[in-house]
Amino acid sequence: MKLVPNILHTLLILTGVTMNLSARDQDSLVLLNDGTSIYQIVISRKATQAEKESATMFQDLFMEATGFKLPVSNDRKKLKQPSVLIGSTRFSSEFLNQLPLVDLGEDGFMIRSEGPHLFVYGGVEKGLLYGVQSFFEKYLGFRQYTSTVKIRPRRSEIILPFVSVTEVPPIRFRVTYYSDILEDESFADWLKADSHTRDWGMWVHTFQRLIPSGRYFSDHPEFFAENKGRRVPNSQLCLTNQHMRDTLIRNLQQEISLRPEAHYWSVSQNDNIGFCTCPVCTSYDAKHGGPSGTVLNFTNQVARAFPDKTISTLAYQYSRAAPEGLRPESNVNIMFCSIECNRSKPIAIDPASDSFRNDLEDWNKLTSNILVWDYVIQFENLVSPFPNLRILQPNIQYFANHGVSAMFQQGNREEGGEFAELRSYMIAKLLWNPWQDVDSLMQDFLDGYYGPAGMHLRSYIDVMHNALEKSGKDLWIFGGPADHRDGYLSWDMIDAYNQIFDLAEQSVQDQPVFLERVQLARLPLMYAQLENARIEAKSSRGLFDNENGTWILKPEKVDMLDDFYHRCLKSGITRLKEWNLTPAEYYEEYRKLMKMGIVMHLGYEREVGLTWPFSQKYSGDSKHALTDGVRGSVDFHHVWQGFEGVDMEAIIDLGEIRDVKKVAVRFLQDIRQWIFLPTQVVVYGSADGMQFEEIETIQTRVSTRHPEVIIEPYTIISKPKAFRYVKVRAKNMGTCPEWHMGSGGKAWIFADEIIIE
Repeated sequence: MKLVPNILHTLLILTGVTMNLSARDQDSLVLLNDGTSIYQIVISRKATQAEKESATMFQDLFMEATGFKLPVSNDRKKLKQPSVLIGSTRFSSEFLNQLPLVDLGEDGFMIRSEGPHLFVYGGVEKGLLYGVQSFFEKYLGFRQYTSTVKIRPRRSEIILPFVSVTEVPPIRFRVTYYSDILEDESFADWLKADSHTRDWGMWVHTFQRLIPSGRYFSDHPEFFAENKGRRVPNSQLCLTNQHMRDTLIRNLQQEISLRPEAHYWSVSQNDNIGFCTCPVCTSYDAKHGGPSGTVLNFTNQVARAFPDKTISTLAYQYSRAAPEGLRPESNVNIMFCSIECNRSKPIAIDPASDSFRNDLEDWNKLTSNILVWDYVIQFENLVSPFPNLRILQPNIQYFANHGVSAMFQQGNREEGGEFAELRSYMIAKLLWNPWQDVDSLMQDFLDGYYGPAGMHLRSYIDVMHNALEKSGKDLWIFGGPADHRDGYLSWDMIDAYNQIFDLAEQSVQDQPVFLERVQLARLPLMYAQLENARIEAKSSRGLFDNENGTWILKPEKVDMLDDFYHRCLKSGITRLKEWNLTPAEYYEEYRKLMKMGIVMHLGYEREVGLTWPFSQKYSGDSKHALTDGVRGSVDFHHVWQGFEGVDMEAIIDLGEIRDVKKVAVRFLQDIRQWIFLPTQVVVYGSADGMQFEEIETIQTRVSTRHPEVIIEPYTIISKPKAFRYVKVRAKNMGTCPEWHMGSGGKAWIFADEIIIE
């Protein structure tokens, strides 16, 4: 599949996806009358496999619609009866020669009636297949909303006026990254969606695969990026090292020999920011305006070694800005990524996206071979409400208007997620035709998939999007519900949403299929309530009630958690975060928090003095987060206090001298987020706040390489001693270790409650 755009395709789409090639009246097509048909399907006697398959598909779909099976014949004889002509028959060739020249490319199609005959003609790859499907969708009301939800209206009569439709997509490579589309090829074909695994031999972040550090670092540290004067194995490569380049080319050749049919091969940076700062790379960066110059120069060299392949590289994070004085080779594809963009406003008009727009325009001056990698979900909270539906169309339109010929829309690789069915359907449709009526598109899906409840879910979507716009707050792909507790996910707004869902469920209470879909669509709203209740544990809407000085777990919160978990199981949701946290893990972790409750102890709600301040990004939602009695979950964004590159040293004044026999504190480790357990924890006591004596030192007991998110408690129990002040110091490792992708960068410590008894 070629990624370089074709001018004719672009011109065609700009004048309208559906074009009437003739305004003259024609006789109607009477494809079916009183349950019978005089039509036949005609293909060339030298029909290609695609033409044969398309004819069979037309026959099968017509059978589904009518119960009548049209015969299939070839074009050897003259047409003696009305016919549906599929592909390049000798009759369609004569007919097409009379029409204006239209380049259908790979996937475009033409559907046109001439007299009693219907012609379906398509591009060289899947155009004919798409044309057949589109006929049944446009004229007979066929729909397919998911891989399993299909609508096939039955007809006893099919009479159509003059038919003339030509569609050529402006975006020629269209990937909608949702599991249902990825796993079901027939559904992907129905939505005209491409696959990034079929024609691609390697797909992004390939430096580690092509030059694995475990294989090369010990003997060739010079192959790898230099950071702060030393080579590190798990960051990036040293792209000016010619020996490394030659080795990578040999390794890539070996990979290509295993899949010679694949045309696209990614030679691209790892998913971290540790680019090389050796003198040679730094000099080249300066010469070409930044690290993208070194990246592109290296990619060009690799591309020259494979002139019959397309070599793709990333314009991502540190390499996003276009280089100066350097152009991509003709067989180099630039994969341009929008990871930093705000999702509450269209890219075209959002001031926060100014630099992104400038970078895309600069790349456009250098090449037309650009694939945009866009992001359409919230990675840290896959089932959380994420009102970005209104920006999907304007963003895709923006990219199409700026010559982007390929798009990868990254949705949810896992099963489920917030409105996953609606999102995948809308995105795939908009990638094919960015200028269609998006309101009608959305309503068609909601009515078809949710039945009578569709109107209520549309109200829910509109009310939530309006609330986000009114709040004026930005929406980020790594955010979560707690970020908008004062906006579209305030408790007042959540109450309004629940009222809408109550109406939606009532409207389909006697239709179990629709009711189950509505109940599963409510999962994100339940998740937002659980998350906000966990973070605001002691508030009126939180997990606990204070009854006469004792914190009591609210039974309704337990019921909601149970209901949420079982709905997750029913819907097949696999993870709640991009890389971890299954519904079962979430449920167990949440139950632990409920069981732990609000801990009342000697230091409860006492002032905390910090030698080094916590990061303002991760405050634990309060300067008293270390003594508020609330424990954190595996989500580091809230309740936990974060310390970047420094130790955590906290001093708690108990107000008076008290007997202290136990000190406990919990720490979080999430190595993907550069968060590590402290190397040691030391607890001190003091009577006057000046002279401290060490009570005990604890060394870390869990490997820093532990791949999963873990919470590790450290507890010191000793004979009671009289202290007024308790100091806890957690030693930060300082920088991420060499084996880590953030090697050399500042490591984090995250702590929550310091319990003193």
